[in-house]
Amino acid sequence: MGGPPWWAEYGFEQTRGFRALKLWLTLAHAGRDGLRHHVVRHNRLARLLADLVDAAADLERLAPVELSIVCFRYVPAGRGDEAGRLDALNKAVMEAVQAEGEVFLTGTVLRGRFALRACVLHYGTSEEDVRALVEVVRRTGGRLAGARGS
Repeated sequence: MGGPPWWAEYGFEQTRGFRALKLWLTLAHAGRDGLRHHVVRHNRLARLLADLVDAAADLERLAPVELSIVCFRYVPAGRGDEAGRLDALNKAVMEAVQAEGEVFLTGTVLRGRFALRACVLHYGTSEEDVRALVEVVRRTGGRLAGARGS
């Protein structure tokens, strides 16, 4: 024993990373107005996505769009949700879209229904990217619904 005290043992942070560094760097780089611009832009792109979903006969929005998240699902024309088959179909759509890598979305459950979940966060996301997402989901949903016969 002996020797100088080990000062790291006296701090509550120990080996915890500097989690605030990411936010600090973002604010230092973009500034308050720049960050505000990104938030407004991402919310506008999410609103565009919601409008595209609402305009598509085979897509159904499942929640209001208040920030940059849009929850929706693929619904084949003239089909209801017979025994949760839409949940299974939309999980398959999400998995296929992720595996193909052209666009990306995740899933969630809203009011007991599986939903495709798109969240606009990347600074490089464009209107073309949003339109591509809708196109890929519709194409993938149509292919999988046809293959399943559901």
